Amino acid sequence: MAVLQGNTAKPTTVKLIVGSSDRNAGFVATKLAVNNSVFLVNNTGTWVDTADSGLTQRTPAQIADLFTETYAIAGPPATTGKRDVTFATSPILGATYYVISYEAVNGADIWMISNFSDLLSVSEDEVKLIGHLSLNAYGNLWNAIQVAGAVVA
Repeated sequence: MAVLQGNTAKPTTVKLIVGSSDRNAGFVATKLAVNNSVFLVNNTGTWVDTADSGLTQRTPAQIADLFTETYAIAGPPATTGKRDVTFATSPILGATYYVISYEAVNGADIWMISNFSDLLSVSEDEVKLIGHLSLNAYGNLWNAIQVAGAVVA
């Protein structure tokens, strides 16, 4: 991923965070994000708060939604709301994150998030699609990223 940022050497700190797109089943822990974090997100067919959203390619807004959390709102009736994620370590100078969203039908999209404006939130305009891996030729994501010359290898 360093090459995408113009670096010729590998970054010294890369944090891989793996999880699902379903908030109720192993949701990816985006609150653990630090600069150069790579999130591997399995699209389970439920994307964040949209049940049965299907196995379709995601949008920048949907990727930004990974960086939100739900919270309880006292009632009556008791409900929940959605707010920006509370990072475990608040960014100081901005950060770049990478999200690989994958599923068995459409393959994997690689997204770069350049979070340099409001450091405590991720907005749709900070999310850019930078690549796609078609898994049909390789069988699975692991095989695809091991190919010589792969952008994420």
